[in-house]
Amino acid sequence: MLAILGLWAAAHGAAAEVHVWFEPRIVDELDSITLNVRATDTQLPDAPDLSVLEADFEILGTQTTSQRRSVNGNVESWVDYQYTLRPRRSGEIAIPPIRVGDQYSAATTVIVRALDPTIKNSIARMVYFETELTENPVYVQAQTVFVRRLYYAAGVQLYSDLPGIPDVANAVIIPLGETRSSSTLVEGTRYGVIEQRFAIFPEQSGALTVPESAITSSVRLRRDGRTRRSGIRISAPAQTLTVLPIPAEYPDDAPWLPAADVRLLETWSPNRTTFDAGDPMARSIAVTAVGNTGSAIPPLQVDFPDEHFKYYPESPVLDDDASGDQVIGNRIEDYSLIPTRPGAIALAPVSLTWWDTNAQRVRVAQLPPRSLMVSGGAGYETTPPEAQEPLPDSRYAPLTAPAELAPEGTPPDWLPLLVVACLIAGTALVWRWRHLVHAPRIAMAQSARRTALRELKTACAKNHVPDMRRSLLHLMTVVYEAPQAQALTRFLAEPSRAALWQRINAAAFGPGVGAPEQKLGGDLWRAARPLTNRDPAPASPALPPLYSD
Repeated sequence: MLAILGLWAAAHGAAAEVHVWFEPRIVDELDSITLNVRATDTQLPDAPDLSVLEADFEILGTQTTSQRRSVNGNVESWVDYQYTLRPRRSGEIAIPPIRVGDQYSAATTVIVRALDPTIKNSIARMVYFETELTENPVYVQAQTVFVRRLYYAAGVQLYSDLPGIPDVANAVIIPLGETRSSSTLVEGTRYGVIEQRFAIFPEQSGALTVPESAITSSVRLRRDGRTRRSGIRISAPAQTLTVLPIPAEYPDDAPWLPAADVRLLETWSPNRTTFDAGDPMARSIAVTAVGNTGSAIPPLQVDFPDEHFKYYPESPVLDDDASGDQVIGNRIEDYSLIPTRPGAIALAPVSLTWWDTNAQRVRVAQLPPRSLMVSGGAGYETTPPEAQEPLPDSRYAPLTAPAELAPEGTPPDWLPLLVVACLIAGTALVWRWRHLVHAPRIAMAQSARRTALRELKTACAKNHVPDMRRSLLHLMTVVYEAPQAQALTRFLAEPSRAALWQRINAAAFGPGVGAPEQKLGGDLWRAARPLTNRDPAPASPALPPLYSD
């Protein structure tokens, strides 16, 4: 019996084979080639592993077929994989064994004939990419713009979409405006030009790489006495960015804000300088940072004399304008004010320190001091609008009629109870339906939150600033279910969180990098942990107020 099993195992192992061949084996540099992989054991669970080919070939397409046949009781089956490849270089290319499951093919070779240098130069002049960085070097968290331009002459056809947003580690990338199309004349040749622009905000100093990107195209070439169209791959060159740390002359006690320009603007409503005690007023301060995002603008230090005012700050509004050639960030802080006693009031100036990336120097944007005059009785006290009791409204006062004047056909007393019971039952059914529909999504979201929270807890316990900052950004994207920039804007809407974010950035990018304050990890953990208590909002439209839970 053991001998029979051994023979069966040997036969089965022999049946599981992988064969590889190319069609044709000799190909010109611009032409494509077909790779055929046949696996004779249809139980092999994996597709061929082509990672060994990525350095020498570009994979353009794939096709899979399977067959099974029986001849005189002998059953044969196999799976054919066909790959369309384009060589990345010329010469004799050695093809290592290709793995399918736990089986390997035999090694082989392919010969790629080089193009004539004249033809290569002609192609290079017909279609090509140019890339540039508008600022290099650049300070950490400051803006540089990556520009990618595609030039193409007459007769060029573009097959694939333009490259997307560059994948740059340790940086925030924001697309700028729409893709631009134009034409230009270069050395006597008319080219169409497609331009893309991306704002890059590096988050750590050192060398940063914007990687190469590529698209596929075709050109008309005359070879061997005839004209034909050949496919080509066009690469956008990579760029290396040098990121500088915060300069030594920047004040240690000021939040780091690099920008091309920063301006403060305030508005008052009503717009006057004299008020009566108890008159409500509103003050709005807008900060505009040219060349940075709204989330990078720190909270303002605005003081109101407690002996003269009751004031109620609102959550700041953060916004980015990326429609032009650079990002313009905005932060708006609103305050509701009520003067409580008469007299002359002097409001202190409001200032914001920033780094001028054009002039390479420290600047201070400032609102001048403001003088107000309040008249009225001393000791006037007010109550915030949300704490006031609503006044009765005669429009909603219940109307009762004498029994003898009640019209005929009055509904029975049990009818209101029936209506209430129906409403309660309907509400319960709707709530149950929403729970069943959204329970799987909510469970997945809660699991992702718990994982992100564990990562942040580990980083906070170690008080390791880079890990804390990275884990916090990940947690925000999971909690708010939004891209990183939008999630950060929502997180910074609360002033205490904005101040904590400034402490994290100071520890990550400031002069004392590597020696964060001891309390930072604990403070971050206490601020971030409540974020995971909120449940994800249902994907379905909100129900009317009567049925909302």
